[in-house]
Amino acid sequence: MLDSRRVALVGETDHGSPGAFRAMLRDFPGLEQLDMVECPGTRDDVANMKLGRMIRTAGMVTHVPSIGSVRSGAVELFLAGIERDIADGAEFAVHSWIDDYGREAADYAADAPENRKYIDYYREMGMSTEQARAFYDFTNSVPHRSALWLGARDMRRWVRPAFPAFGERRPVSRTIAPSRAVREEVKPAAQAAPKLAYADMTFS
Repeated sequence: MLDSRRVALVGETDHGSPGAFRAMLRDFPGLEQLDMVECPGTRDDVANMKLGRMIRTAGMVTHVPSIGSVRSGAVELFLAGIERDIADGAEFAVHSWIDDYGREAADYAADAPENRKYIDYYREMGMSTEQARAFYDFTNSVPHRSALWLGARDMRRWVRPAFPAFGERRPVSRTIAPSRAVREEVKPAAQAAPKLAYADMTFS
């Protein structure tokens, strides 16, 4: 927790993350923004997309600060924001997923369920079918063992304001700037967040 309206994500997600998120919203119903500080990915893609849908349903803003690093499955969580904000200096990394059998996206037919679930998720997050396919193909343009690194400007080219489902209100820009007190309190910890080299981490 950063303050009554903002929470930071540091670390990877796993099968227990949706339950932890649900409990957090119960205890802190005023939360509006998820600051993505050090986000290496996920250990469970199914749970990760479930968490993304929960972020979207909660109407939360996703914000990547200038020191933020969003990689692999964490990119799906960033896209879940009803509004997505990227500060200059933020970094992203994408690559193909890999399953328990060592197979990657390209090992399945384009319309196979294993690939289709990601396209469907991106569409739920506001992309058109064409945009969802283009972004998915882009993320899978490099194998799982490697990574394609993107700066703030690169990622902004893929992100436009998230569009609400039919009947919902269009979001109004409401990224929350931390107060001076919060900045002074959080800055040392944020700067201490690990900056891991790709070769030393496992993406999911």
